[in-house]
Amino acid sequence: MAFNKILKALRAEKGLYQKDLAKLLNTENYNVSNWEQGRTEPSLADIRKLCVILDISADELLEIETTEQREKVKSNIINNEKEIKLL
Repeated sequence: MAFNKILKALRAEKGLYQKDLAKLLNTENYNVSNWEQGRTEPSLADIRKLCVILDISADELLEIETTEQREKVKSNIINNEKEIKLL
């Protein structure tokens, strides 16, 4: 899922309006709106604040895979390549 959709879902899950989140971030409403519409992206400082406010890690907010997840994907690719060679 794209960052803007994750942000919108998490904000709604917390019961916050865009204006509420903007106030907590000390920014303008239009910034939150632009982030949620995928027009712009927040600064690193705002991402840090979003993580605290939404009680989520930056990895989760930005959908960064963990090392374990990357290893699973890598393993699946290697296994698929072996299967293809067998054919």
